[in-house]
Amino acid sequence: IEVPIQSMQWITANLYNCGGTHPKKGAQLSVQAGSALLELLKNPKPEDWVSKDRMKEYADKPDEINRLIGAVKDRILFETASGAFWSEDYQGCVKLLDECLNSKTTRYLFDGKFLRAQAYKALKRTDDVVKNYVEIITDSSFGPRKSDTVYFKAQCMLGELYIEMNDFNKAYNSFAILSLTDPTEETATTKSASPEELKEQKEYLETAFYKTAFCLAKLGRKDEAEKFVEKYKKYFPTGKYLKDIQNLPE
Repeated sequence: IEVPIQSMQWITANLYNCGGTHPKKGAQLSVQAGSALLELLKNPKPEDWVSKDRMKEYADKPDEINRLIGAVKDRILFETASGAFWSEDYQGCVKLLDECLNSKTTRYLFDGKFLRAQAYKALKRTDDVVKNYVEIITDSSFGPRKSDTVYFKAQCMLGELYIEMNDFNKAYNSFAILSLTDPTEETATTKSASPEELKEQKEYLETAFYKTAFCLAKLGRKDEAEKFVEKYKKYFPTGKYLKDIQNLPE
């Protein structure tokens, strides 16, 4: 049975997720459909991938048509990689993401690297996990892809990784740089952020303040840890780590 391209795109985009349940069989179907689409994209027929209206609009602009097809390919690479991850084919996931991330303009720069870090972690390639997070931190710090939300997330993810490795010095460094931020201060960046972004940023900052105190306690730096306990209580008086931060490790 020949499955229409649009149907295969739907399968690729949806079956690995299924409302956040990530069923393995669904993910495998997603990979099968995505792999078939990527095969077709090796010699794409523009009319299969670009709407009729866009085809008319860019009839004399082949570069724009190619750009649109390239964007579709990036999306399918990322979605197929996601399917591979939830199928537990972590090596396949990395391979697909490597191709996706080869594009300097891909919209999946950060999502792709976060997913690749998860795949590397599953493969126990810790150095590559660290490298991915450092790349995200660098890319989100300045330039056209600057994003405080992404930067805060990557710093927290890197810090959590170091805690799992029992390297509390490096974990402290990852979290402490965020805990220099005053969560109540309005900046040019926060003014331009959406309410959703601000909420997410505050959650990462709360984690950073708590984890900084936690790491200091693990390092035996009790007086410094206590200062961060007080800071946490000041900035997050009803925070989710309130009980934990009052019972730091001895």
